[in-house]
Parts: sequence; C-alpha cells; structure tokens
Amino acid sequence: MKPHILIVVDEADLLSTLQYNFTNEDYRVTMTSSDKEAIKNIKDNKYGQNF
Repeated sequence: MKPHILIVVDEADLLSTLQYNFTNEDYRVTMTSSDKEAIKNIKDNKYGQNF
C-alpha cells in the first residue's frame, strides 16, 4: 500500500502542485485548504502509514 499523507495549504496553485508531485512519488494524498476539514480528516484517517 501507498503511504497516506494529508496536505493542508490555503493556496490552490500550491495545493495542486503538491498533490501532483506526491502522487507521482507514489503517495496517497488527501488535500484540504480548511483547518476544520483537516482536523476532521485527522480524526477519521491514519496518515503517514502504509495501509
């Protein structure tokens, strides 16, 4: 399984660039620009591990 990472950035261009780069490096990527959504994602998922 791919490592799963959460990216939290408030700039849309940077968010898409980071997603593209990490996806090409074989990571599963979840993205958000909202701190509240990031906290919800952290509670609901496990990041940084291979699943």
